[in-house]
Amino acid sequence: MSIKFRVEIAYSVYKDIEIVGWAIGKRPNTELSFQFCEEDGTEVNYVLRRYHRGDVGELKTNSTEENHYGFKLRFPFEKKKKYILSITDGKSIVTKKIDSKYILAKRIFKNLIGDRSIFEILRKKMRTYQKITYMNWYKKAQATKKELSLQREKTWASDAPKFSIIVPLFKTPDNFLKELVSSIQTQTYSNWELCFADGSPT
Repeated sequence: MSIKFRVEIAYSVYKDIEIVGWAIGKRPNTELSFQFCEEDGTEVNYVLRRYHRGDVGELKTNSTEENHYGFKLRFPFEKKKKYILSITDGKSIVTKKIDSKYILAKRIFKNLIGDRSIFEILRKKMRTYQKITYMNWYKKAQATKKELSLQREKTWASDAPKFSIIVPLFKTPDNFLKELVSSIQTQTYSNWELCFADGSPT
């Protein structure tokens, strides 16, 4: 496959949905074109913004030079409709179906792990990555206080998945335990339960 891409997260922006990801052609400087429409080909009004992704450059091309691998695509989402994201370099094309289940999965992923946790995960995977480059991306991609507030106010459907977070304990100091609980309570997805498996001696 000459085009590599990934949709990483999705979140609400007022009545729209914004998906965030990256795309890179066979060569680092390959120009890519994006198209977004309904599954039947009906045009959709969308806004696309390309931006620098140093982490992708480091991982895919071993370079953190200025690029436009990152993308944010915002569109008016209707739950019952299915959408198609197409990316082409003029010779080949890749597509991705975007529907309500896909959007929900990406939104839950973002809500559960948060941007700070994403940063920690990426930092471990890319040991040679320059931190300042990632921080520049983080400042552009992180959710605003208003977006987080709207996420916390959202009422989830009765059949929304419940996540059980199981934490093993052994003589855990109270201050660490309080910090753990507090960090989980700050997540914007509300349908979760916290279970402790305490192996401390009585």
